[in-house]
Amino acid sequence: TIPANVAGTFSTMGARRLFVFGGIALIAVGMFFGEIFAVFLLHQNGGQTGQALLAAAEAVAAQDPSAAKKAFAQIGDLLEDRGTKVDTHVHMVDAGYLALLLALIQPYLALSAASKKLLAKLFLIGGGVLPVGIFLIHYVGLAHSPIPVIGWASILADSAGAMLIIVLIGQIWGS
Repeated sequence: TIPANVAGTFSTMGARRLFVFGGIALIAVGMFFGEIFAVFLLHQNGGQTGQALLAAAEAVAAQDPSAAKKAFAQIGDLLEDRGTKVDTHVHMVDAGYLALLLALIQPYLALSAASKKLLAKLFLIGGGVLPVGIFLIHYVGLAHSPIPVIGWASILADSAGAMLIIVLIGQIWGS
């Protein structure tokens, strides 16, 4: 059985429980996404990047600037695709670990139970939306964006990151 002093800090659907189960879910989904990416996409992406690099070297040797430019653009596109997938996986897993750490400090915060629960929900929403925004960066790009250098997916990811920062500030404020 769970000691009464521990059980009291782990109330049903309280902040601590939300952080624990939400953190485990973020870690599990992030690791699953990372495995899917590694098994089905990473090696193909690496092979295509190598082929594009070879094409770029051949174009430079043949003094064909348009072919070299095309090959380097393909390399950039492949590296961006790989980078956003890796970042999606890493950010989701990291948010999960941070949620588990925040679960540990919940009993020591001088915030009301409702405030703790609200902060936990906001953190888990941000922890889920941030990787989705990162994943979409490569596919959405700058389409229909009101800002010429930042796309909607980047705005979504940055907003979710800001939500995580706000929650962390709230947690610090309550300590």
